[in-house]
Amino acid sequence: MTTGQLGHTELVHQCIRYGQIDEAVNILNAINWNTMGPDCYICLSAIFDHLLRQNLTAEREAQIEAVLGTFYTPARPLTETTVLEYRDAICKYARRFFHHLLRYQRFEKAFLLAIDIGARDLYMVSAILCLYSLFFMVSG
Repeated sequence: MTTGQLGHTELVHQCIRYGQIDEAVNILNAINWNTMGPDCYICLSAIFDHLLRQNLTAEREAQIEAVLGTFYTPARPLTETTVLEYRDAICKYARRFFHHLLRYQRFEKAFLLAIDIGARDLYMVSAILCLYSLFFMVSG
């Protein structure tokens, strides 16, 4: 990269700095995980970490889903090598999102996320929490 030009990661960080999260997600969507995996991961991490520091709203929830979707449902199919390289790290972000959803009592969404990422332990946690919340709603 020559001096004075911005790369993907710099653009994403600038978008985050100025609150243009949808634009940052669009940039992430445009990057190919197979050829620029490290850049994609840096951008995903930056956007995700920024969003998790905010209160959860419907817009932010959709943005987090879009960020995770760049890996789980990418525009271009991922090679097996790319999946193996990043799947554990991205799964950790998905698990953080699960706990964020629980914190905001978005039990159904958390339950579906646990199923989508194949996290049996989270699936059980969300099922138990749903039952507890139902019990307290009925008895309270």
